[in-house]
Amino acid sequence: MDEQESVNIEPRQSMQELVARYGVEYPIEVIDSSESPLRLAEIAALDGQAFGGHVTLSEDDLKHIFNNGGVILGHTETDGRLITEATLVLNVNEKGPSPLERQLPGWLGYCDGAAVSKDYRGKGLQKQLLLARHEVAKASDKEAVAASVRQANVTSIKSMIKTGYVMIADSPHYYGTDTTDARVVMLHDFKIGNPFAELDSDHEMLEDSLRGVIEPGQLQEKLSSGADIISLTVHQSDETDEEYNKAVATLLRNGYIGVACSDIDIGDSDSERADAMTFIKLGSLPVDTAESLRIRQKEVQAIVG
Repeated sequence: MDEQESVNIEPRQSMQELVARYGVEYPIEVIDSSESPLRLAEIAALDGQAFGGHVTLSEDDLKHIFNNGGVILGHTETDGRLITEATLVLNVNEKGPSPLERQLPGWLGYCDGAAVSKDYRGKGLQKQLLLARHEVAKASDKEAVAASVRQANVTSIKSMIKTGYVMIADSPHYYGTDTTDARVVMLHDFKIGNPFAELDSDHEMLEDSLRGVIEPGQLQEKLSSGADIISLTVHQSDETDEEYNKAVATLLRNGYIGVACSDIDIGDSDSERADAMTFIKLGSLPVDTAESLRIRQKEVQAIVG
């Protein structure tokens, strides 16, 4: 589909039907216009609550999203107020805060951050919003969706990989020059999903890679060995791990994609635990899958820098 073509947005009722099954405990509402000032204010407040330390959406930003065919999904309480919100960008938004929004390819939908009210966290609502956005993107003739995640947000990366995403590109300056907000782009191709799950259905390849997990500083030596699968140790921290970020960038820019994120032991005590991010060389995947993902990776990486 050409980038300039408008996506085939379904009527609101159809959209509601598509996402209804994901509103298990709390119904999901599809918001696709700025007709309700109250809803705009609620969405902006939730976004600010969740992302106050990062880039947040103003009411004007929300209007631009709607004007370009985007939608926002949110769970509602019994009293009608929104308790979550999640954006799905479906067309180029020249005034968007991120490069993917401003240069969105026609085949791609962009899942912006999801916000959950503090009292409702830990109930699986973020995952429901993610899956609901997949349905809307498919109905809008998108072949895939993408999301940007902070490098340090291992929990979200792990959750997205389990939902069929792969890590496909890196952007050290996604929202500007602040390296503390270094991002990776996660991609979910609706036909391919996470190809490693099928390739390594018995988990032998992953387990073997985890036995040889390396620190980021050992990456060049590992690459020199010609390894097809590489697992990097990543430590959950509020501090920016620039060495890890650079190692991830090196892999993603040299034909690897991130396909698994696992808990690992690095010592004898419970506190001595970390995660391992596992990458696979595209050339080791089936030819058609590898070529499709290579094209996607090249295009997305060129956009996000």
